[in-house]
Amino acid sequence: MIENEALEYDDNHLWTLDGVPFSGFAFEIDEESGWRTETEYKNGLEDGTSLTFDTEGVLRERAEYYRGALHGSRRRWNGSGELVSETIAEYGYLVTRRRLGDDGTMQVVYSIQSNPSQLELLELARRRHEEDA
Repeated sequence: MIENEALEYDDNHLWTLDGVPFSGFAFEIDEESGWRTETEYKNGLEDGTSLTFDTEGVLRERAEYYRGALHGSRRRWNGSGELVSETIAEYGYLVTRRRLGDDGTMQVVYSIQSNPSQLELLELARRRHEEDA
């Protein structure tokens, strides 16, 4: 695992190490909070799991990426381990977002079903990725 500072973001929108698209794990420590984020890269893109830990080593966020875009879930927890938000995305398109409400239950604050133009773009992305597979 290397420090994120060793990576450069190039003109092709890839994270590189010594001019070569980076594959592996990199970490960074936020200067203000001291939290540590570990991210997996493949061929210069975020691809795999990203984990963020607070200064006590408690997992505070877990996100899944595919070819540089959020794909799957991003979950955030408070210091007590309680889930406070969850985002579901496909190929970078936001599908659903839920947040902990005042009543202590998770509440949907966004659904792609209410946004036909985004739903149409997601369908195009799904077809494009199926063709690439």
